[in-house]
Amino acid sequence: MEIADKFPTKVYKLGSVMYVPHYQDGSVYVRPGYGRDHRDIYTEKELIDAGAKPSTFMLWPRSKYGSCRSISRYRILEV
Repeated sequence: MEIADKFPTKVYKLGSVMYVPHYQDGSVYVRPGYGRDHRDIYTEKELIDAGAKPSTFMLWPRSKYGSCRSISRYRILEV
């Protein structure tokens, strides 16, 4: 079994939580539990405004196309 390549990817950390680009829409970020426990999405600006710090993490590639625009957004950013 081959392991897929991972690439350096911009992520954001807010407190101890890492926000990663969404798989289908790399222009928005999600936190752990997305799709199972919640459907919250965040823009880069929202994360920065909340005090999140950028970092780099090795992840599988994200789509540069697609959209999460139809997902209802409930934002709760806690440190």
